[in-house]
Amino acid sequence: DPEEQLDAYRKIISELPDCNRYIAKLLINCLRAIGDNQQKTKMSPEAIALVFAPNILSTRDDGADTTNQANIDAFSQILAV
Repeated sequence: DPEEQLDAYRKIISELPDCNRYIAKLLINCLRAIGDNQQKTKMSPEAIALVFAPNILSTRDDGADTTNQANIDAFSQILAV
């Protein structure tokens, strides 16, 4: 369920050390601003998620699968909120 996955990512972010949580929020806000200006940037939230999600949300268990669609979809939702 996408909503459950989004809640799981929110929980993970909330449990990060303060410094890491601050950086994660700055990064998400920056990427959200790029998506909000897609007329200029030519990058929709989905395109941004496709580029950044594999690097930000991958785990050791994902192995070499950098196209984990669930991660991309969840990150796209995070940016669209």
